[in-house]
Amino acid sequence: MKRILVVRLAAILAAVLLSVAGCYAHEDIDLGLSVKWASCNLGATEPEQAGNYYAWGETKPKPVYSWK
Repeated sequence: MKRILVVRLAAILAAVLLSVAGCYAHEDIDLGLSVKWASCNLGATEPEQAGNYYAWGETKPKPVYSWK
């Protein structure tokens, strides 16, 4: 149980750090869903960019994301 909690907390921390480092024009957007959303994806510097690719539970971006 502790291991799962540590892994989840590490993934959340990594996501937060990547979002702060990636999108310089960060703006919180309220969609009315009780949480605020970022104005751009992790690893993107503009809202139109795709950003980084991640698989479930991973904290490092992938160069290519596919089913292989």
